[in-house]
Amino acid sequence: MLIIHEVMGRDSGYLTAATARKYREGIKTTKFTGPGFTTTQKSRDIHAVWIPELSLNIADEGERLKKIMDESGCVNVFLSSVLLME
Repeated sequence: MLIIHEVMGRDSGYLTAATARKYREGIKTTKFTGPGFTTTQKSRDIHAVWIPELSLNIADEGERLKKIMDESGCVNVFLSSVLLME
């Protein structure tokens, strides 16, 4: 499962980082239940935060995230909408 959380708006790099931080605070206290390996804290954690303030090598990032997907069955990406406009 690939989950992309797109954050839109002015200064969306900052908003994306702040949203990711708040999300991580929330999952620390969440009890995950259900079958399979996609219902663990590791699978629901944030695996990438893509903001314009940081450089991104998409090929290397794809390889890194593929390994995570193979191990946990889920990848969560927080994405600044500004990156989509560049």
